Amino acid sequence: RSFEFYNGGDFLDIGAFKGYYSALLAPKAKPGSHFVSVEPDPHALPALIGNIAGLAQTFPHVKFSVINTACGFGEIAEVIVDHGHPCYQSSSDSSGGQRMPTIDGLCAGLGLKPSLIKIDVEGAEYSVLLGAKEALNHVDKVVIEMHPQWLPEGVTVETLRETLNSHSLVNKYTFNRDAQPLEWY
Repeated sequence: RSFEFYNGGDFLDIGAFKGYYSALLAPKAKPGSHFVSVEPDPHALPALIGNIAGLAQTFPHVKFSVINTACGFGEIAEVIVDHGHPCYQSSSDSSGGQRMPTIDGLCAGLGLKPSLIKIDVEGAEYSVLLGAKEALNHVDKVVIEMHPQWLPEGVTVETLRETLNSHSLVNKYTFNRDAQPLEWY
C-alpha cells in the first residue's frame, strides 16, 4: 500500500529502527507536523539520527525528534537479543528495572497529537498499548507489527486486537511478513 492511511499530522513511530516510515510519510506531512521516532537499539540509532537529520533538511516544515529509549507501561525487566533486535520484556511491578516512558507521557510532554502511531517493538506491544490509553482514544490510525513468539505469558495477538478494538480502532488490513502479522487500524 502507498500509505494512503496517512493524511498529514503528527506521527509517533515506536520502534523506528532507521526511520523508514518517517521517510515514506514526510512528503505527506502538513506544515507544523511533528514526527517523533523512538528507538532504543543502540546499533540502529546512528543510522536513524542521520536519516532523520536528512529528512529535517528536506522537509523544514516538519519538526523531527529522536528518543533513544524503550517505550511502554512498566519497567524493562529483561533485554533479549533475537533476530538481531533487542526485545524489551516489560514488567508492571517495581522489580528494579529501568522505568519506560509511555506514549501518553510522550504525547503530554511534547504536546503531540498523533494522527498515526506505528508500533514495531519485538514483543513489547502490549506494554506499549497499556501506556497509550489516552492517545489511542484520539489517534486516527495505528499500524502495529505483532510478534506472537515474543509476547509475555498470557498475552496473545487476540489480546492486542481486543485492546485496539476497545479504543474503537477496527482492523482495516492485515498481512503476514516473516510470520509476523502487520495490521492497520
